[in-house]
This record gives sequence, structure tokens and C-alpha cells, in this order.
Amino acid sequence: MRFALGMRFAKESSAARTPPDGDRLNRDSSPEAWWFRPPEEETMKCSELMTKDVECCAAGSLVEAVAEQMRAKNIGFVPVCDEKGAVIGTLTDRDLTIRVLAEHRSPGSTRAKDVMTADAVVCKADDDLSVVEQLMSKHKKSRIVCVDDSSRPIGVISLADVAQRETAGKAAAILRSVSQREARS
Repeated sequence: MRFALGMRFAKESSAARTPPDGDRLNRDSSPEAWWFRPPEEETMKCSELMTKDVECCAAGSLVEAVAEQMRAKNIGFVPVCDEKGAVIGTLTDRDLTIRVLAEHRSPGSTRAKDVMTADAVVCKADDDLSVVEQLMSKHKKSRIVCVDDSSRPIGVISLADVAQRETAGKAAAILRSVSQREARS
């Protein structure tokens, strides 16, 4: 947390007593003293970057229907929600390939809850973008679900969204971290 720092203006000029618009936090007892925030780096909130039109599926949905939904919307990721609309997991096109097709399960009888990745990694709309970057790196996830206070999905932030906002070097570092998998033993 950053704290306000004080700065006194000279008494000689009336213009010197007036702070730049929007910078004033608090006025001291004397008319020539003002408090200012230190210059801050611009931070972006998740709500500014997230894709807001979120496609979800119910835990009991057949994966065949989820795959059709993904194809129709040209997406490869959907949050899986419980009966109250809260996120309980995620389902990707890769999950469908590895956990349904490769295991010879029937798409017409397999439920999303049976093949989803449980314990979705989530953020809040008012979190800074740096929180999402840390979550992506730590959990090796290229998509993070943004949820409201009831854990209902309100947006999704992808690695591509982050890459468009960040510098090339920082985006590359996050990409390397996300794509680095633990060695299989």
C-alpha cells in the first residue's frame, strides 16, 4: 500500500498554492499546504482487460454438447458451473481430447463434471493485472476466470489478452512460465 507524501507550495504565487487538477488528496490547516500521492505506475484492473461475454456449461452437461458449443462460438475453454452458477471447474478442448477421446469415453454419455479440471484458478474484477500474471505463472494456466463475490463467472482473461497489454519481454517471460511443465517421472 502506498502512502500520501506531503509537499508544500511557495507562498509567493497564488498559482503555486493550487495543485494540479485531480492530484489533491487532503488539505492541511494552512492554505498553502497540500498533500499529494506520489507518482504511480498505471495499473490495469482485470475488469478492463477481461472478455466479458463468458460461455459456461453446467456440471451435468454432456461433453458432446460442450464440444458443439465450443465449435459454434470458436472457443476452446468454458468454465463449468454448479446449479447456483458458481464456477467449480473448467473444461478445455484439450480436456475433451485427453480425457474423453483418448480414454475412449462416449461423448454422448460423459458429463462435464467427470472430465473437467476441478478447482478453477480465479481472480476478481478489481484485482490488478499483476495478480492474473502471477496466477498464470504459478498454476501454469493460460486462461483465468474472473468471478464476482458469489463465484459466478463475469469474464475470462487469456494469455493473449495479457500479451497485448504487456511489453514483449514481460509477455514472453509469462508465456515461458505458463508453458513450462513439470518434468514427468
